[in-house]
Amino acid sequence: MKILANTDELVKKLEMATGPSRELDCSIALAFGGFHLMHETGSGDLYCRGDERPGQAGDMLVPHYTGSMDAAIKLIPAWSWRVGNLPSGRAFADLGTQRSLQCVEGATPAIAICIAVGKAHLQREGIEKARK
Repeated sequence: MKILANTDELVKKLEMATGPSRELDCSIALAFGGFHLMHETGSGDLYCRGDERPGQAGDMLVPHYTGSMDAAIKLIPAWSWRVGNLPSGRAFADLGTQRSLQCVEGATPAIAICIAVGKAHLQREGIEKARK
C-alpha cells in the first residue's frame, strides 16, 4: 500500500478515484485526519493512532473517509458545507469559510468532501508559505 504524504498528490488521486479506497483512506488519515502512525493487522484491518506512541492503547480503525459520508464529514472543520449528486452521476461538495470557497466534483459525495477538504488544506498551506 502506498501512503501519499504530499497533499497535492493525494487530491489528484482523489479526483481520479472511481469509488472508495482504503489506500486513500490511510493517506487522508495521515494528511489531514489528525493521525500520526499507521499499521496493518494480520487480518488486513488498518489502524492508526492519534499520538506517536506505538504499542500504547488507543489504536483506532482507519475511518472509511472515501466510502462513508459520516467519516468524511468529520474532516470538515466549522465551515459551512453542502453536498449532493449531479445529473452526470458524479457528486459535488461545496465547503466555505469566511475567506474561501471550495466547489468540487468527485465520484461519490464522500470523495467530493475529501477533495474539497484537501484543496482547502492546499490553499491554507499556500497562504502559510506566503507569510514566511
